[in-house]
Amino acid sequence: MQIVEVKRHLDGREERFVCELVELLPGERAVVLWRTSLEEPLRDGPLHIPSGPLVTRGYFWTDRSYLIYEMRQPHPQGKLWGHRFDICTDVSISSREIRYLDLIVDVWVDTRGGFFVLDEDELRDARARGLLAPEQLRVVEGTLQELRSRYREILTALPYIA
Repeated sequence: MQIVEVKRHLDGREERFVCELVELLPGERAVVLWRTSLEEPLRDGPLHIPSGPLVTRGYFWTDRSYLIYEMRQPHPQGKLWGHRFDICTDVSISSREIRYLDLIVDVWVDTRGGFFVLDEDELRDARARGLLAPEQLRVVEGTLQELRSRYREILTALPYIA
């Protein structure tokens, strides 16, 4: 079964990703798979994934201010590249789509447990342009604080789904 992930940006743009539904509790949480092949390596600071096939397992919750992407090579190799936390709000989950508002800042956790905040330059730019409301800035700051202290615990608690 398929489901569409709809990532809304602060400037009003939307990105849509057709995913394979793995687990769904409408209105609460979802797990999806997205398969692609990177023509170019993916690089964002310490995040580096070489070109080639990529499988991303996405974890979404309506009661959390982040989502998690587990990025790996497809099976049978299945090499884990790491996890990316995207800070977000307004998550809604139905049987047809997952929608959320992306708040720019992401966190990359590599396979050695290194914790790296991404997109801080974009956050400064969005703040200067007035794209972020004070409440959204508080969400970003509070979520970063939570992730710094709990990211290992959060990742350990992710359900294993083959």
